Amino acid sequence: MKENKIPFGATPIDEDDRIGLIPGHITTREELNAAEFVNINRAYVKYFSRTPSRRKAPFTCEWLKKLHKEMFGDVWEWAGKLRVKDIAPGISVAQITTEFYKFQGDVEAWENYEHDLLEVAVKIHHRLVWIHPFRNGNGRWARMASNIYLRRNNREIVRWPENEFVIASSLRKEYVSALQEADRGSFAPLQEMHKRFLR
Repeated sequence: MKENKIPFGATPIDEDDRIGLIPGHITTREELNAAEFVNINRAYVKYFSRTPSRRKAPFTCEWLKKLHKEMFGDVWEWAGKLRVKDIAPGISVAQITTEFYKFQGDVEAWENYEHDLLEVAVKIHHRLVWIHPFRNGNGRWARMASNIYLRRNNREIVRWPENEFVIASSLRKEYVSALQEADRGSFAPLQEMHKRFLR
């Protein structure tokens, strides 16, 4: 008997995945992706229609939470709020606030001692994914933040193929592997991916 496979986008959303979901009409992964895309696009326009100032994008902990809310706040009630449960990947809940504030100081140090702004953007990207402070959307938020950093410094941004990251593609596997290498202190693979997709 031939098995009927549901296309990825048409997959019904599990009850656990609906926790905090604001739009009541969403029932499939495709509808959820579309709603998130619209929300994220509004944040994209805000930060990339013109060069953001340091005042508009200060890279403080509060601003980073605000950015997550701007990206997902029309779709999820928990957008911009630090998670309250341990998840993998991600550091323990007890460490999030400390590491978030440490990150804020590290960005300033990286800016003072790194000569290559792309290297700083790569470190921002990796550290935010490593902290994984939110229930979901951490990767997209980290990629957006690192691009805002580049744009704020009048550099080209990275055009990530986001549609390939939502499926089990070879590119997603390469990306996850690059992040894991960065966890071990080797940033070269992640930096190479950034360079590959520079606008």
